[in-house]
Amino acid sequence: MLRAVNTPNRLGIEISGDVEDFHILYDALSKLAGDEDKWPYLEEARLRILAVCYDLRHALQGHYEVQTYDNGLLPEIIRSRGRLGPRENIRFAFKILYPEAMFVAAALNDFLFIYQGPHGESIASRQPADQMDLNIVYGRYFQALVLRCAEEITSKSGFKRLRNAMNTQFPWTYQYFSQYLDYLDEEFVRKRPERRGVILPTLVERMTSKGPEYQEVVRSIREFADEHGCEPGKVSFVDEIDWDNLEW
Repeated sequence: MLRAVNTPNRLGIEISGDVEDFHILYDALSKLAGDEDKWPYLEEARLRILAVCYDLRHALQGHYEVQTYDNGLLPEIIRSRGRLGPRENIRFAFKILYPEAMFVAAALNDFLFIYQGPHGESIASRQPADQMDLNIVYGRYFQALVLRCAEEITSKSGFKRLRNAMNTQFPWTYQYFSQYLDYLDEEFVRKRPERRGVILPTLVERMTSKGPEYQEVVRSIREFADEHGCEPGKVSFVDEIDWDNLEW
């Protein structure tokens, strides 16, 4: 079973699961993200979803954390049935920054809308077999895991605001300049641990509303790209965060 917990310093979420859990989530997110260039105006959001798939794949390869846990094989069961196997199972785990987790959870609204049908009709209006589609179930499951962790570190009123901000309308990720997400990542990392839960609702509102601050970032990126003769997607912010040694 997939499990999500807040990291000690509230920097992000640790997601863990066994081999089958991660394979199912990987397949679901990959299929929801769709094929390359199918929805070019949603490509930046698609790449952020695929970044989670990247972490899932590397976690399965043992590049991140590997955990052991008691599988419930009690001594009396072993005595009554003979040697059945090890008493511990393996869980794989990876960490994701809060802004990234919230963005992917919100972006999945767009990709679930597309996946559900040619016109993005409600899943409730389709055949019963479609309602049992594991890709949809696991996409929603990932969203629920992220929201449950966010609820634990925000106030009741803050979480209500956060939920409202996550209730996006298709296609909110249209031509999204993901450099703004990089900017929010850096800002969040620089906050004190005790402040991160406080500012998270506001951060999500800024992320999904694409308000004046976002528009100013977009304008700056386009001006820089025009001045240097490059594509806006190639422009990135310079920061001084040691991303490999974060205090999660």
